[in-house]
Amino acid sequence: MRAVCIDDERLALDYMTHLLEKIDSINLLKTFQKGKEGLEFILRESVDVVFLDIHMPEIDGLQLAEKILEKKPHIDIVFVTAYNEYAVTAFELSAIDYLMKPVKPERLQKTVGRLREEKKIQTFVEEKTNKLRIRLGYSVSFALEDNAFEPLKWRTAKARELFLYLLQNHNTFVHKGTIMEMIWGVDELDRGYSILYTTVYNVRKALQTYKDHLELQNTNDGYVLRLNNVEVDLHEWEKQINSLPEDVNNATIDQYVNAMELNSGPYLDEYDYIWIESEKQNLENLWIVNAQKVANYYNENEKTTEAIEWFEQLAKRVPELEETYLSLMEIYSKVSKHHLVTQQYDEYVKVQRSYGLGPSLKVKKWYTEYLERA
Repeated sequence: MRAVCIDDERLALDYMTHLLEKIDSINLLKTFQKGKEGLEFILRESVDVVFLDIHMPEIDGLQLAEKILEKKPHIDIVFVTAYNEYAVTAFELSAIDYLMKPVKPERLQKTVGRLREEKKIQTFVEEKTNKLRIRLGYSVSFALEDNAFEPLKWRTAKARELFLYLLQNHNTFVHKGTIMEMIWGVDELDRGYSILYTTVYNVRKALQTYKDHLELQNTNDGYVLRLNNVEVDLHEWEKQINSLPEDVNNATIDQYVNAMELNSGPYLDEYDYIWIESEKQNLENLWIVNAQKVANYYNENEKTTEAIEWFEQLAKRVPELEETYLSLMEIYSKVSKHHLVTQQYDEYVKVQRSYGLGPSLKVKKWYTEYLERA
């Protein structure tokens, strides 16, 4: 198990290091006296368990545990402290154990045994149940484990829309009236719920293939879509992106690129349902901000090929961003690919005209000065 130990007291940290290094099943990756440094490492690296002091000056262990579990809920937390009044709060935070200082070797061994049992249970569940993967990018598709992604056949378009709406609100109760208003509109409420019941039946029929993973439950006056061992790609992508360090630099660029590659496209891009707009915009804004970070990093570090690749992705996916075209024109100008500068400018003008606009003064000024220099 990959472990990290955090304690602001050097002697206590050295003592825990001494104890942990004697346990074969523990691979102590690193120790920290400062909580924030430890948090950055944990969110960046693959960690299984954190041995964490509670009473620390910079950020106390309870706050630190919340931040860890918010981003990486699979990590086990073991509190190591001299203050037993924190025990109840520690277990409310889902800590697997609570060790009192000075830690006794036999007590630590018992804790590690519990950790091993927890990992065995998790592995058993994973082996027994294939994970269902759902893509929500350019097209919606499903796959069990390593099988190829395939679309699901829907009897009606409304059945598909109802499923996607409940998936967006999965594990959350949704009232029948809310569903009717969102999927069919206010005008259909007077017709009663017969159309809803028929559509729910069609959804359940369509989901039979994945009944172990997707369960549509009737609860009082509404419905809940329960997910069991399901990975929704854009939801997982969002979690990974939000867990990354804020800055893109030499140490983090690979993490950013690997995370961004998990994005399968704009959220439910082939559909124009009104109820998806907010979620679609939020996810797309997140992609734009992080794609710009990656593109700018490559550009600033004179990695021209990679910078062009990312700016072109931005131009293709979000053509209305004028800064993308300007960046591409500047790069092509530096490498003396003059025909591509003109090509990018022409493409930019074409996009602007499609919105009933002309080129901005900023871009027009840059291009005019470029022509004078060329």
